[in-house]
Amino acid sequence: MRVEFAGRELAPDLNATAVMLNGVGAGTVLDHVQVHRTTDDCFAWFGGTVDARFLVATACGNDGFDWQLGYTGTTQFALGAQEIGTVISGGNGLEGDNNENGWDLLPRSHPKLCNVTALGTRGQPGTPSAQPQDGGLAKLLVAGFARAGLDLQHPTPGCTAGPALTGELLVRDSLFFDNGPTGAEHCASGAGASTPSPCSGCEFYDLLANDFGLVPTCAARARSDASDQNPAVDPGVPLGWPPADPRPTNAAAVANGFDCATLDPAFVTTGYLGAFDPNGANWLAAPWVSLAAN
Repeated sequence: MRVEFAGRELAPDLNATAVMLNGVGAGTVLDHVQVHRTTDDCFAWFGGTVDARFLVATACGNDGFDWQLGYTGTTQFALGAQEIGTVISGGNGLEGDNNENGWDLLPRSHPKLCNVTALGTRGQPGTPSAQPQDGGLAKLLVAGFARAGLDLQHPTPGCTAGPALTGELLVRDSLFFDNGPTGAEHCASGAGASTPSPCSGCEFYDLLANDFGLVPTCAARARSDASDQNPAVDPGVPLGWPPADPRPTNAAAVANGFDCATLDPAFVTTGYLGAFDPNGANWLAAPWVSLAAN
């Protein structure tokens, strides 16, 4: 199914999401669905437990994939690609919240995502260097976002000042490349993330990188022991619009043995980061996918 050219402004700062899943349960099948050129988010989950496979979010007006209000389903094999002429300031590859009416309300949002590729607008002419886009959990490939790859906002129980990881907020076995104005800002802190939150976005990134296999290992600007920072690794995914063949050309860079099935039995086992097997078929193809301008 393809949903395109959807949504409109309902009120100031309130636009219609193209595919909005409100409390949808796991009995629903969501498979091979593209959302293209919307005025707001492409996919949004408000609670629910529905699982999804093979999702494509292109030229979204706001976020590619957005969840809140206790969503706990799974998504595997998903591509989000932003287009500079469509996305608004603040449009993210992935945006996850618990509950905007109370950050610690129950049930807490706890989705599981595996094999996701999120591409920002840095490879497109006219991208504002400060446009706040963020890609943000396993086997992600996040590249080309104008502000940062992972942005932590608002108080979170994800880490302590120890430093130590606590709670269930986790990003692991993922690759960040060419994010931020210089291409090296793979982490950032938004409103309320540094104080009184237990840690900043870059402190959180570094804890994850040291223990859970994020690449680069340590984020620029975040640590005093910067000597152990690994260099960025180019996965060889073309940036720009329209998105070309999104399969990585650097197969070694995206090779990864973590099995997402250990997180949830709904996942199938893969040996690579991102949504596309560098040595497999490109499932982003006609006739089910279209990147038409109008």
